[in-house]
Amino acid sequence: MSGGSGRSSVSADAWIPVDDALLHSVVHAANNRVAALGGIVQLQDLELATPAEGIRAMREEFQRMRTLMERFRDLTLRRGDKKEALRFTDALRRAEPLLALHTATRSWKLTIADEPSDVGPVLLWPSDPLRFVCLLVIAATSGETPGEVYIGTLRNGTMTEVTVVAGSPLATVEARAEFIALREAVEREGGQLSATATNAGASVEITLALPSVD
Repeated sequence: MSGGSGRSSVSADAWIPVDDALLHSVVHAANNRVAALGGIVQLQDLELATPAEGIRAMREEFQRMRTLMERFRDLTLRRGDKKEALRFTDALRRAEPLLALHTATRSWKLTIADEPSDVGPVLLWPSDPLRFVCLLVIAATSGETPGEVYIGTLRNGTMTEVTVVAGSPLATVEARAEFIALREAVEREGGQLSATATNAGASVEITLALPSVD
């Protein structure tokens, strides 16, 4: 499910634990949908709902299950023969529902800001933007106390920056395997990853910077 030599800057060993954590969140959500479907069937068996009500409820649950299947696909490696000019906007759009499942189970509230129109694409392997974002958010939400996590993107000169702010201690974040793996992957692509304590050390700001290609 993870890996792909030459097709991702994130090593398979680094991605597997993150993949597993995200997968657990998606499976938890899928179990909820299965339970809901079972409840609908039971209501029909006991004739406590009309056939029309049952069909409507089943249609809604099937749509939710279809959406969850898209989350499972997001966890798999997107292969490509070469790097592509990719926008973090698209990665954030794909990552948002996946990370929302993950952070919700840990009582974190995720907010993703709109990307400014002047933010350029970056040159990466197809799976890397989403994987970079996942590593970034999971590393930032390492604090014991749940809270809010903010993620935004901007253009800074010739660089595209993705910043995450969360209520986690700096030392804890920098020691996380996800942070270390992301820093190695970003530096491999000619970028930088930095973390700074904010709010008198009560929170952390992590900034990922990569060269824009336009």
